[in-house]
Amino acid sequence: FLKIRPRSSAGIGTVSFALDAKTAPGTEGKKGQKIKFSLKQVPPGISPAGCTDVPGRTVVYEPFLLGETEVTIGMWEAVMAWPGISEYGFTGAATSEGGANLPVANVSWRDAVVYCNALSAILGFHPVYYLDSEFLRPVKSVRELADGLDAVLAKPGADGFRLPLSMEWELAARYIDGMTWTPGGHPSGSETPYYEETRAQQYAVFRADAPAPVKNRASNALGIYDMSGNVWEWCFNEFVKNEVNTPGYAVYDGESAGKESDASGAERKRVVRGGGWIGTEYRLQIGGEFGSLPDLVQIQQGFRIAKSGW
Repeated sequence: FLKIRPRSSAGIGTVSFALDAKTAPGTEGKKGQKIKFSLKQVPPGISPAGCTDVPGRTVVYEPFLLGETEVTIGMWEAVMAWPGISEYGFTGAATSEGGANLPVANVSWRDAVVYCNALSAILGFHPVYYLDSEFLRPVKSVRELADGLDAVLAKPGADGFRLPLSMEWELAARYIDGMTWTPGGHPSGSETPYYEETRAQQYAVFRADAPAPVKNRASNALGIYDMSGNVWEWCFNEFVKNEVNTPGYAVYDGESAGKESDASGAERKRVVRGGGWIGTEYRLQIGGEFGSLPDLVQIQQGFRIAKSGW
């Protein structure tokens, strides 16, 4: 039988960046090696939420950028090779072996928050995440987050990189044209439900022995890849059990962005979405929202970066 692969989309718009690649031993001093990555434009909107498509429950008021791919090993290692990274503290568990185009895994929520601030510093943007209400102490280590019980402040107007909010993630995963939306029981980009396994495999990596390089499957309508499958993706929000879609600030503005997170202890879970390479097709549903502890490190756990505004 002829197998037709669905065509990927270029999306609405793209903003690209580059990092100095980590060089192999013995090649230090070589110049011009870059790790390039792109973020896709996501317009604001109101979409359904959850696997049952509750109308109007996903609300995003402002445009934002979302990673074309999950953060890769190459992107992670490039940041770890930055001379200033000694000021930042991670769990040290992140995947460091494999191809540069594989998604990085074994990343805790705390690791992801620290990475976003480090990446912002490298590329000359203002960090998003802070430990104090005066926005003088940017988050620089997982230890700081643990000691502060994961209470984080997002600075209004900061132009740095951050984790997507749960509603932002779902809106981007569902997007077709801003008027119609992919149903919550589908993998992102797919025209058929998750249980149509042959079709789901064209958009997502699941029931696999290992992760696949990013962009190995078709994208959704915004040109974003692997929102279903490959690795689970952290969102910034706390996970609220039994909610159709975790409440969260849909815009980083002066009223909401500077508020402290609701976290009152390290046992508060954070949202994870999208499914991983080991899981079944059931986890690919873009309306599915799950929670994981912020210090937990798992082999299928990665993340995708976001940035406010266009």
